[in-house]
Amino acid sequence: MGFSDLSASMKSSAQNTSINVATLALRLLTGLILGYVFGLIFQELLQAGNLVVVSFVIVMSFAFMKVSTTWSFTKVLIFDIFVALVLQILKMYILLAP
Repeated sequence: MGFSDLSASMKSSAQNTSINVATLALRLLTGLILGYVFGLIFQELLQAGNLVVVSFVIVMSFAFMKVSTTWSFTKVLIFDIFVALVLQILKMYILLAP
């Protein structure tokens, strides 16, 4: 095993590590946003306090992290784009509803 093989191996492992960290950060951010949105919805439906929002943020973050363990970066990104489109439709419905 030469120096060039060791260098290529380190470069490959560094790239894999950075992709894994970026995927983890994106999954965590997605879970936090989903939890916050659902927490606000249920807070308004139940007329409850801030504890509902905090609990939904925690539960949804852990649930999304568990569901998306096998997802790659592109799958999480496609899911985020789909959710953003659904949220825009929901926002338009809320603004246009009488």
